[in-house]
Amino acid sequence: MKTILVTGGSHGIGKAICNHLLSEGHTVIIVDIDEAAGSEICKDYVDRCTYINADLSTTEGVIELFKQTDRQHISIDAIINNAGKGMVKNLIELTDEDIEDGYGLMLRAPLLISREWVTRRELTTIGYGRIINIASTRASMSEPHGEVYAMCKGGLVSLTHALANSLQPYNIQVNSISPGWIVTKDIQLSDADHFQHLSNRTGYPKDIVKAIDYLLLEDNSFINGQNIVIDGGMTKKMIYVE
Repeated sequence: MKTILVTGGSHGIGKAICNHLLSEGHTVIIVDIDEAAGSEICKDYVDRCTYINADLSTTEGVIELFKQTDRQHISIDAIINNAGKGMVKNLIELTDEDIEDGYGLMLRAPLLISREWVTRRELTTIGYGRIINIASTRASMSEPHGEVYAMCKGGLVSLTHALANSLQPYNIQVNSISPGWIVTKDIQLSDADHFQHLSNRTGYPKDIVKAIDYLLLEDNSFINGQNIVIDGGMTKKMIYVE
């Protein structure tokens, strides 16, 4: 069993990841700004779940996160950079603060978290280490007014293979997962919603969790620097206006 840090672990895909990892016997550090939701996940696993409140959109928030793990003497085996926020805003109305907020949380934070973690590890050709970045199919396809989100997720895919190169001496494998349409809430879906996917259905958090299990396997060290797209085939389907 491993000790795994999950950012944005209080809601959505992050929550599903945390619940699954805990059910499998792992120790989980949930990092989020929603203390009530994060603590609720931990209450049934008080011996294996720690909630840390940190605003990862700021450099100071990332530094504070690792000050807390240091104080609690937490040794981390794997990191899942999941924290993000949907951002759809008309380009003309987009402010510098909007850009900085999105970039800070979804792109700078994974880089800083990786840096802070590695400074606490020794150079080694043996052992275990994993970073899994949760990107998005928006790295390769878009709708109007999604510039910040697409920019950050595209950058996260590129950051993934860059880190995989730099962290080779530490024996840390770095991969990203790009989810497509993943349903995390109880909403009414139409047949058209499902059938626009080649798999004839939308995705669910369980689809992402299965990939994470695979990437976390102890002996699964030959997948490195890759981006795994989990979208029911949507990005492979040609769509023409009739």
